[in-house]
Amino acid sequence: WVQDEPQNQGPWFYIEHHLKEGMKEGQKLAYSGRPASASPAVGYYAKHYEQQKALIEGAFGRLKGAQVAK
Repeated sequence: WVQDEPQNQGPWFYIEHHLKEGMKEGQKLAYSGRPASASPAVGYYAKHYEQQKALIEGAFGRLKGAQVAK
């Protein structure tokens, strides 16, 4: 599951158990996104870029050529 919103502000906590109910044995579900936060934005470009890069790498890092655009 990939979401741009902080973990506690997007649909992750609502949808996680619904997705797991429909999964077959041996399948895995993982979260890639920003950590939980009281604010929807970090307020600093450098920190935002760092979090965005980690989000993309966590979600698509195994795909050849995946990168964050500036």
